[in-house]
Amino acid sequence: IGGNPPNINSDYNLLSPDGSSLTEGSHSIVRSSTTGIFSNLGGGDFHLILGSPAIGKGTDLSATGFATDISGNPRPQGDAWDIGAYEFRP
Repeated sequence: IGGNPPNINSDYNLLSPDGSSLTEGSHSIVRSSTTGIFSNLGGGDFHLILGSPAIGKGTDLSATGFATDISGNPRPQGDAWDIGAYEFRP
């Protein structure tokens, strides 16, 4: 999280803290490493890869008008929504 704010409140997020004190909700995933999550993080490709901890850990936002991911793919692709802009598609 950029800027290292002193306190962060979060839920249904995938976080890699960098010196911040996190108050995450029970649905957030906090990891010290970003490996094994995205297709090509360094290249800006945030599609989830098989085995990503973000798969199936999101919350259903269809009641707020969101029924697809950023690419227009329907959510969920499995039993539950994924965390992030892209829904994992095997």
